[in-house]
Amino acid sequence: LDLGEPSTFLTKAVNPPSALAIKNSLQLLEGLGAIDVDWSKGGSASIANSKASTDDDASPDASTLNVNSGLTPLGFHLATLPVDPKIGKMMIYGALFNCVDTALTIAASMSARNPFMSPFDKRDEADAARQEFSTEESDHLTT
Repeated sequence: LDLGEPSTFLTKAVNPPSALAIKNSLQLLEGLGAIDVDWSKGGSASIANSKASTDDDASPDASTLNVNSGLTPLGFHLATLPVDPKIGKMMIYGALFNCVDTALTIAASMSARNPFMSPFDKRDEADAARQEFSTEESDHLTT
């Protein structure tokens, strides 16, 4: 999309995220191999300095984070998928390692919420209903 640096772009948002939130997001994407980040422009230091100069309730805004980042080829492909980056990476690697069916099944189960969610006051009823599905050969969802 060529929108520039995330911290610069996000300062223009209606409700811009804190510098810490952006830093954590960049670290996650860097860990996945989706972006290359140059922290040498003072990203970590500027967050620490701005935290020291603000009161306890306020968090530094995105303008205090100053880093360079760029998409990797993996990041480019992850950006085109409408899923969480971790799940997208699993799907891409599943295609690369020729195990698409397995990867998509795991990705789908990780993307969906637990089918056995229940209100707190009806937890015993939900556990009893779940036990009806349990067998010796049962998978991890019903045990």
